[in-house]
Amino acid sequence: MKFNIDLGNLWEMLSAIGTVGAVIISLWLARRTERPVLYIYDCCNYDIDSEEPTYIFEILNIGQVPTTLLEEGLSMHKRIKFSRQVDFDGVLDWTYNEKNLPTHYSSTLRPGESVYLEIEDSVMKQTIHNLIGQRKKETVYFYVVDNMNKAHFVEVSVKDALE
Repeated sequence: MKFNIDLGNLWEMLSAIGTVGAVIISLWLARRTERPVLYIYDCCNYDIDSEEPTYIFEILNIGQVPTTLLEEGLSMHKRIKFSRQVDFDGVLDWTYNEKNLPTHYSSTLRPGESVYLEIEDSVMKQTIHNLIGQRKKETVYFYVVDNMNKAHFVEVSVKDALE
């Protein structure tokens, strides 16, 4: 018995696979730049004039597209689905840092803009207690949800926040 394999169309087949692969990669690269990218930085502000410290979360849009912030809060895990979350009862101040803009949009962050969320110490402690209860937990996650329903997280130390 003799097997005869025809490889005459092998180069056309490889060319077709390469073309489909190139189209898929180019579409993926084009879509990747349209997603919002947020960087969240957290710190504690010990002001001499104030009796208690405040917690500051800076949310910076480092992506190439404007994004709208929908909600913020604390989560037990670094995900939103199937994770316990608690919103803040009161926010002391939202401060928008705008960069050479003729108009003010309070809910939309353009590329390069940032917003500062300032939370009082008592509100932060109460929110952490509402979230973790009696559980022994070392970290919780501050999250912000954008207009694409993507959550962005930063880790918050429970020990540092409750001291």
